[in-house]
Amino acid sequence: MAGLDFAAVDADKDGKITTAEMDAYRSAQVTAADADKDGKISAAELSAMHMARMQERAERMAARMIERHDADGDGMLTAAEMLTRPAPDRLFEMADIDGDGALSEAEIDAARERMAEMREGRGHGKGRGQHGGGFFNE
Repeated sequence: MAGLDFAAVDADKDGKITTAEMDAYRSAQVTAADADKDGKISAAELSAMHMARMQERAERMAARMIERHDADGDGMLTAAEMLTRPAPDRLFEMADIDGDGALSEAEIDAARERMAEMREGRGHGKGRGQHGGGFFNE
């Protein structure tokens, strides 16, 4: 249920989601995807639905990035602000398993796996990883 908009599904706003509310929400999504209202969902309509969801996600990610990195508070990011990352040197050093000052593809893959485990709560970080893929996916 990742990405579920709880408030949108909870139609009666009682703080709980019933199967009827979930079914109604899903039905509304399918109806909305059928842009030409022919009762069928074409590949183009599915693509448009997915693109709209990706656009919404991209907008949320951009807003969070500005919130985190906008040092001067102007609502935009300079190149310097964009290049500022939380502890980049430490992240690099942690990924550099053999300590040679460079990252191999295997070291990056291992770092991604550790971050995924942390986001899923399996690692030592108890799921407190950075959203959006973290240091090696941006």
